[in-house]
Amino acid sequence: MKRLLCLLIFLNIVSLRISRAEVWPVSATSTPDVITSCFGPRNWSTWFHHGFDLRAQISLPVYNVKYGHVFAVGWSSTLGNYVIVWHDYGGHYTWFYHLEDYIVEPDEEVFEGEWVI
Repeated sequence: MKRLLCLLIFLNIVSLRISRAEVWPVSATSTPDVITSCFGPRNWSTWFHHGFDLRAQISLPVYNVKYGHVFAVGWSSTLGNYVIVWHDYGGHYTWFYHLEDYIVEPDEEVFEGEWVI
């Protein structure tokens, strides 16, 4: 069984940083075709996708990609379990959606490569 981890990175500059980051949220070797949806415009609409959607197996760890603080955690009927990390460099956020669980709390300091689930 697989789960879909949606990772939204707002603003082009952050997406470029993430794409060159040494730490990805999930292991690229954990599943084939780990990137299921890329940054950019959608062919079927005028909507612009501001991040990458990544697929991972259930129970695999999800890693924080850059230093920051946990802005919010919770559950929503559309997002499932989620974690939002505020990065202190220029006011950017990373959104982790459809998580099995999470192990961080709001205002917690999180480092690059640290588990969020």
